[in-house]
Amino acid sequence: MIKTLKDLEAEGVIRRHVGRGSFLMKAPWAESHFRIGVAYNRDLVGGGIFNNEFYTKLVVSIEQAVVSGGHEFILGSFTHYKMPVRLWDALDVVILVGVSPETRVDWLSQTTCQIAILDELISGLPFHSYRIEFERDFRAMFQSQRTDDTSISTLIQC
Repeated sequence: MIKTLKDLEAEGVIRRHVGRGSFLMKAPWAESHFRIGVAYNRDLVGGGIFNNEFYTKLVVSIEQAVVSGGHEFILGSFTHYKMPVRLWDALDVVILVGVSPETRVDWLSQTTCQIAILDELISGLPFHSYRIEFERDFRAMFQSQRTDDTSISTLIQC
């Protein structure tokens, strides 16, 4: 289907100025698709993320939500001392799982993608950071599976 300039202008995709040309205002084909990665800390999740039932369920849930929304899902990893920040530059968002006080977070200031940290509240970061608080939801999930309170606290802190 061929769209005319008038159609694109009516949809707000372009703005037209007589004698000056047409200018792109938004690119709906680019705005509706994101590359979203989840990266876990190999130093905390020994043996790989799929050897840990909690993190497996977490990653699978995030993957299902991302893919069902029409976006790309990428799974990766990092360590306390090494983060693939140049690779993350190719993504729109990276959700980090397993950041702890031992993790060298100064790497994060070197990436251009949006970062979300799930596990640890780290104050004083030298850049904008966003934390998603899942503790209440994790507690409800574990209690529905009849996990004792000690296990819940340990899993939330890991």
